[in-house]
Order: sequence, then C-alpha cells, then structure tokens
Amino acid sequence: MNLIIIEKHELDGNQVVLTGQRFKHIRDILRCKVGSKIEVGMLGGKAGSGEVLEISSKHVLLKCEFVKNLDQQPRELDIVCALPRPQTLKSVLQISATMGVSNIHIIRANKVEPCYFNASAIEPSQMRKQLIKGLSQGRNTLLPEVHIHKRFKNFISKTLPAICDKKNSKPHKLLFDPYAKDIVGSKHLAKAEHIIIAIGPEAGWVPFEIDFMVEHGFKPYQLGPWPLRVEHALVSAISQIELVSN
Repeated sequence: MNLIIIEKHELDGNQVVLTGQRFKHIRDILRCKVGSKIEVGMLGGKAGSGEVLEISSKHVLLKCEFVKNLDQQPRELDIVCALPRPQTLKSVLQISATMGVSNIHIIRANKVEPCYFNASAIEPSQMRKQLIKGLSQGRNTLLPEVHIHKRFKNFISKTLPAICDKKNSKPHKLLFDPYAKDIVGSKHLAKAEHIIIAIGPEAGWVPFEIDFMVEHGFKPYQLGPWPLRVEHALVSAISQIELVSN
C-alpha cells in the first residue's frame, strides 16, 4: 500500500481507527510506532498524512490531515473489457484503478464463459475492494466507475455512443488485437481528451466482433506479435498510450 485509503464515514473528526488489512500493513510492513507519519488519502478527495496516535495488537489510531490535491489525469481514459475469468477480473480492476482509468465497461463477448457473470468476483462490493487496492497502489483517490453490459451489439452500437453524446465527447476508440497491422503512434492520439480502449478475452475477439467495432469507430492496433493475457494487455495498452500521447 503506497497510500492508505480512508473513507469519509470512517472519520471521527480528524481521527480514524483502522483494523484489518490496513492496520496489519501499517504495523507489520511499515512498522510504524506512535508518532510515525504515513501517507493517507480520502476516497474521492485529497491526500495527506496520518500520524499514529495509538497502536495495539488489534488496531491503529491515526490523526489525519488531507491537504494535497492530487494531479488530475490529462485525459479521460475508459476501457471496454470482455469479462475475463474471476481471478483475472480482480487484476483488471486493480490495474485500472492504479493507472487512472475513469470508467470500466465489462462486456459479454463470444468467447466469454456465461458463468463468469454469476461469479462472486463481479458483485459490486467485491469489485470495489479490488478498485480500492488499486488506488492504494497507484497513490490515487478517484474510484473508477464500473458498468456491466451483457449485450455486445447493443453496447457497441447504442449504449457507448449515447454515453459519449451525453458527455459531448468524440473519443479516440482503440481496439487492440494481435493481428492488427498498426502500432499506436502520437499522430493517432493528437490532442486526445477522451480515449476508449477495447481489450478482448484471452481467446481473442472473433472476426464478427472486430468488424462490428470497426464499423462503429474503433481503430485496430497491435501491442506486439504476442498473444497477451488480459491483464498484461491492459498494462501494455495504457503504457503505450501514456508514452505516445504526452
């Protein structure tokens, strides 16, 4: 944990009692004592410092001060991700929060197992836990919004355009596929204020899905000649975008 995330309802004035994983991290990893100071962040708000007032075998008491505005992302970055297996979904959520993704659209694809939509990992409370872990890793406090879409064609052709119209946004839509010919360059993302990237299932998009997304404004790019795991493709895609668009 590079930033201890605290929620507003947990505070009593400017103090908070932490138990569980955050407490264990402060005691066992950071090895804090009374008087030690650590980095804290208010979920959805500012960052700052927390001074250890008391520490026991079960809890830690912090006095918190939130004074630092975190750097805003230079652009809005959304992902469209075919629902992966539950363990991979946890990684996708954490990575997205770590790397400053604004919105996560989880969709059905031809090679997505239908049973994944019934997994406990997709329950809102479980996804939120993974997102907060990602925020803590990336020293970020802005929680990405997660949206579940079970109808592929309806999402690509109607829901996504409606979302963009509501935002008055004309996003750059990038579809990553190992068989695409082009690699993303700065000319493709010049002055991009809103970027949407599509990551397929580990077995890949089927040709119909690629053609349908291209018909609706997605441009195919590759991340290299290698088939990547979903979470690795996500890191690679975001890193490539950061490299060429700054």
